[in-house]
Amino acid sequence: MTMHTPFRRVPEFGPFPAPRSNPTPSRISGEGDADFHLRMLASQINVLDVLRYQAGISRGAIDIGPAAEYSQEIARRSGRPANGTYLPHAALLSRGLSVGTATAGGNTVATNLLAGSFIDVLRPRAKVLQAGAKVMTGLNGNVAIPRQTGAGAAYWVSEGDEPTESQQAFDQVQMTPRTVGAYTEISRKLLLQSSVSIQDFVSQDLITVIGLAMDAAAINGAGSAQPTGILGTSGILTQTIAGSAPTWAEIVGFETKVAAESADEPTCAYLTTPKVRGTLRQTLPNTAAKDPIWTAANGNGADGTVNGYRGFVSSNVPATLGTGTNEHAIIYGNFADLIIGLWGAVDLLLDPYSLSKSGAMRVTAFQDMDVCVRHAESFCVGKFAPA
Repeated sequence: MTMHTPFRRVPEFGPFPAPRSNPTPSRISGEGDADFHLRMLASQINVLDVLRYQAGISRGAIDIGPAAEYSQEIARRSGRPANGTYLPHAALLSRGLSVGTATAGGNTVATNLLAGSFIDVLRPRAKVLQAGAKVMTGLNGNVAIPRQTGAGAAYWVSEGDEPTESQQAFDQVQMTPRTVGAYTEISRKLLLQSSVSIQDFVSQDLITVIGLAMDAAAINGAGSAQPTGILGTSGILTQTIAGSAPTWAEIVGFETKVAAESADEPTCAYLTTPKVRGTLRQTLPNTAAKDPIWTAANGNGADGTVNGYRGFVSSNVPATLGTGTNEHAIIYGNFADLIIGLWGAVDLLLDPYSLSKSGAMRVTAFQDMDVCVRHAESFCVGKFAPA
């Protein structure tokens, strides 16, 4: 049976040799021809080939057709042209495995991970994801997330009476795509290599910079062109820290304030700077205590434990707050109420000019994303200047 091909091959990229053999994705029940064809294109894209083509390396031997067609369709769906080439998240996760024998010439078989695995790979780089932030992918247009702002009330009634009518109240949290660009630098000679490990190296570098940019925006994004991060969200709770190290009462104050707003959940965690962790590891809750406030992680997948809650450390947490610009932030809260939205695909652009004197090239990965705090009262923030 001949499969209908909904998109034409972009003429300015051809002609090219036939695409390399790749496993054909299985069709999802009820999936339209357009989406199935897009997934099939995604399974044939190699990041290094796209970068080599943009750099003008071995263009005659590279089949850029699937990447060009995929990018064209994503641009059509999103209404935004690519700066370079739109690539599926799965393309950053593909790993080629060389099989066969030397006498047979060998074969390259690509094992493609699911696009959803992109978030799992980002997680070690973005501490907010480790702490429990939720991710929404495949978004189109602006997004409005319903939020309950008021609950119904219960009434005691006498026999034969009716309870007073009460209603819940709702509003919406808005998310709008904002573009972040994160870059890494590679040499032209590196692009000339064909080793599978080079593909992994370039992909991991790009994933790392995207993850760090996402983490920084979720923590301290300033709004406007950036997302508004936790620290910039109106209505978050605050905890005063009077000295050069938090007291035990002040630490418990974070938890008490969040719990008072019914936001004390198993997903609550602390997030702070490396220097604050060092301070808390040297601070005892009281004179009779043997263990400091910050203790070992105990296998909970975090960087440590604070009063039974997970503790995480990130250099993206600001350390330049306050009038003296030397105060570090401590964030405590229910990170499941932190939502990160991803629109479309990764937009990959190779810049061969900025570093031309050294022979290096700059690879920039653009990603449309936004961050929202679903309930401001789910987070409590304090700041102090460590000694």
